[in-house]
Amino acid sequence: MNKMNSIISSISSLINGLTNEDSRTIYALKMFALYTIFIGFPYAILNFISAWRGATTFNPQTVIDTSIPFVWWSVFIYATFYLYVPLTAFLMSGEMSSRTANNRFFSWLFLTSLFCFACFLFFPVSVLGRPNLEKTGPSWSEFLFQQLYSIDPAFNAWPSLHIVHTILMTLFLVRWKSNHLQSFRFFPHLAWLNALLISISTMTTKQHYVFDVVTGALIAMIVWMTFIQQDTALIQLQPSSSSTNRPS
Repeated sequence: MNKMNSIISSISSLINGLTNEDSRTIYALKMFALYTIFIGFPYAILNFISAWRGATTFNPQTVIDTSIPFVWWSVFIYATFYLYVPLTAFLMSGEMSSRTANNRFFSWLFLTSLFCFACFLFFPVSVLGRPNLEKTGPSWSEFLFQQLYSIDPAFNAWPSLHIVHTILMTLFLVRWKSNHLQSFRFFPHLAWLNALLISISTMTTKQHYVFDVVTGALIAMIVWMTFIQQDTALIQLQPSSSSTNRPS
């Protein structure tokens, strides 16, 4: 655990150095750029490797998956995931302590992604039986799914990185921002509702199986309870009722 904390501290310090003087908007955009570079690019490379190998270690599809309908408009819910990183960064950048905590949290997110990447590499799973787009939804929805399926092909399905990151970021936001949003008491409920809808959309867009979603959620909870909640450096940055040293 000490070794892992040392790695997290190194990554967090690097992010601090790159973003320390930034405004909230620039900080959020930089965090999205870092997410794209250190998670998005490796994910795309692993997709390419999986496509080249053309192998599936096991098929987790069940009768439940085949009974879940393809819902073309759920792609809009699915796409809200891509707002999580800049939105989380922006919400967490109001105070320097919160920004530092966010950098440390994202360091855990990067490290968790490495575990998922190892699963993609050594235990590749692909989604079978994607729908015929010409027969589903309005004509313009076909274009949307062609773009989605080209950006995020049917490989690297297990575990669902979408779910791992959604659950972790929701846990983090609910824990850290609820104290600052006391006037908006429904914030935790809305955050979890959106996380649930995203989870469902991964299956109704035929991006993932139920098994991918459940195991992704389990990985997120294990990482949260075993590592993030036990991170003493993060605990010391717990939000207070007062707000000091706010970036512009």
